[in-house]
Parts: sequence; structure tokens; C-alpha cells
Amino acid sequence: MDQNKSLVYAKVDDKNRITAIDGGYTIGNIKDFSEWVFVDEGAGDKYNLCQGNYLDKPITDDRGIYRYKLVGGKPVERTSEEMDEDYEEIPAVPTQLDRIAAQALYTALMTDTLIEEGIDDV
Repeated sequence: MDQNKSLVYAKVDDKNRITAIDGGYTIGNIKDFSEWVFVDEGAGDKYNLCQGNYLDKPITDDRGIYRYKLVGGKPVERTSEEMDEDYEEIPAVPTQLDRIAAQALYTALMTDTLIEEGIDDV
């Protein structure tokens, strides 16, 4: 029995990290093929349901860092060093105290501005 082959495409960012993989049954999700790179074709769940089956591991690690890159048109797992570098570049999330301080500064600046403009009943 001859099975129809499904096509698999990867979407990459400016550092060639794979940010999405699609094709097979869900090829209709790809609206603009110019943003995607053809990576493979075949039959079976790996290709038909490629979003969850094509790559050996999830597309991101538990920190949300992309696990794969495109090398020579094929997905390759990135090294832990590469992924750690990406993680270190993520800006720290402001604490509640940081947010309160920023709001206090904003309020003080706005109050000063209103007073300077002659609106002194604030």
C-alpha cells in the first residue's frame, strides 16, 4: 500500500532557532510559506502530526528556551551551553517592590509637572 507523503516545515528566528514546526494534517496553519523552511517529508504520525511527533523532545525546554536549531536544512538539538546563553539574556522580572518604586517615581514626576504648570491643587 502506497502512503501519501506529508511535508514538514520549520519556522526559525534570526538566530536560526526553530520556533515552530508544522505540516502534515495541519499544513493549513501555515499562511505564508516564505516564513518557513522545508525540512522533510514522509508518512506516518511523525510527519502527519509533526507538531508533537517530529522532534524527539519538546520544542522548548522547561525554561521556555528553544531546543532546536536548523543546520543544513535539518533540525539539530542545540547544546546546553547555547540554551544557557539564551536563558541568561532573558531580562529579570521586576519584583513587586520594583513596581511600587516605579509607580512612586512616576507619581512624583507627574505631581511635579502639574505643579510647575500651575495646577497646585493635587
